[in-house]
Amino acid sequence: MNHFAKGMIWLFLGVGVVPALSSEAVRPNEPLRVGKTNIHCVKEPCPWLGVVQAGATSNGPAGLLWSSQTLPELVANPEDAQNLSAAWADGQCVLITGRLENSVLHVGEIVGNCP
Repeated sequence: MNHFAKGMIWLFLGVGVVPALSSEAVRPNEPLRVGKTNIHCVKEPCPWLGVVQAGATSNGPAGLLWSSQTLPELVANPEDAQNLSAAWADGQCVLITGRLENSVLHVGEIVGNCP
């Protein structure tokens, strides 16, 4: 194999790695409301509890990222995880910075109760 062919192999391998790394970029945290969604339904299933983008309207499904009777899997420090679990169980709403990826809620920080 000549030097040109060897260089093309390395170039090809190098180019192949770049897209794989860039596609795994972590999304930035955003303000999210976790818990009570303020969505009211006549019949079940109803997304009473969920994860909603904080900028979305507070009385409809716009911005709804997750809805279930159980809290999504959390990546959070133990104190934040405990506070979110308690608020979820009590039907409260907590404002956080974080992101939901692959049904896992990554918590940056708890900001406070939802307005």
